[in-house]
Amino acid sequence: MRYAIRNSIILFVILALIAAGGWAFLHYTQEREILSWQKQLQSTQSELDDLNALIEQYDPVSEQLTKRLTDYREYPKGLSPEESQSIIYGFINSINTRRNYIDYDLNYLTTELHGNYGVVRTGLNGSGYYGNLFRFIYALEHSTPLNKIATLHIETIDEPDQLSKVKIQMEIDSYFTLNSKDAQTSDRRWVETSMVNTYGSPSDDSPLEIFLKKGVLLQKLEEQKGWTKARFGKLQAWVRTKEISTDPQDIDFDVTGTRASKLHNAFYPLIHSIPKNNDGLVDVERSKLIALSTDIAYLINQSGNLVNLNISDKVYLGWLREIDQQAQVARFTINRGGIVKKIELQVDEPPLASQKN
Repeated sequence: MRYAIRNSIILFVILALIAAGGWAFLHYTQEREILSWQKQLQSTQSELDDLNALIEQYDPVSEQLTKRLTDYREYPKGLSPEESQSIIYGFINSINTRRNYIDYDLNYLTTELHGNYGVVRTGLNGSGYYGNLFRFIYALEHSTPLNKIATLHIETIDEPDQLSKVKIQMEIDSYFTLNSKDAQTSDRRWVETSMVNTYGSPSDDSPLEIFLKKGVLLQKLEEQKGWTKARFGKLQAWVRTKEISTDPQDIDFDVTGTRASKLHNAFYPLIHSIPKNNDGLVDVERSKLIALSTDIAYLINQSGNLVNLNISDKVYLGWLREIDQQAQVARFTINRGGIVKKIELQVDEPPLASQKN
């Protein structure tokens, strides 16, 4: 064999051994390490995907958090700084004004503690016009202090001079904090005057009708030149900055004058007792019509006295509605305990009471 061929064969064998050794090294040694690195790469890629997903969620979550924090800071409710019957009674008395007014007595019932807050339950018994009661309850539950009506009992008053009123029994739960920092009054301001004109915007000419008790607690939202946007319970309005004070002396709570349209009194008795004729008014059913003029009716009343009535004059349980001189008839409207009836008296006819007999 020639020397060159032998060397080529030896070189080929050496290269084959090197290749086989390299393959064996990579297959039996490096492959495990490669698989390990691939697993780490997959894990890292998965973590990266999770981070990218979190990054995509960050902006909307951050925006939602900011909104929630803003809503929390601007929330129109707050806890009283401590348990005090005088604070609670003072607040209830402060809303019992003007069209919210009702007659009542207050009595302390119980106090319950729950962790960092407590509840004082107060009893209220009284009476008042139905519309006033509605506005009183609205002011009680919609003003800043957190109050809740636990029980409420309403009943009619079947007395002729109090038919529009109702009797009231209620229990009020007033919440207070045991931790003064929870009161969060750092961003609050106090209105100095007893009545403040508030506006929908600084450029408005006509003020909104809002009544506030002196020293009322309100929440400041933003400021412009000479104006402060403030929250009164659930209402936002602009107030002249000069009417706002930062001095928390003699602090009272948010008291807004609530307005409501004329309310139907669901407790008004449809059939009720008949009042006595203490004023000696003409009892139409026991009187005799003796003459008529254009707008005057002449009667002999139940006592035998001559009485003259103009149209719309009051009589017992009603009024004179119409005079028909041609038919010689006077027409009356009578409300007898909730039953409305129309009565006609004709000249020279005997009284209705005697006709029944």
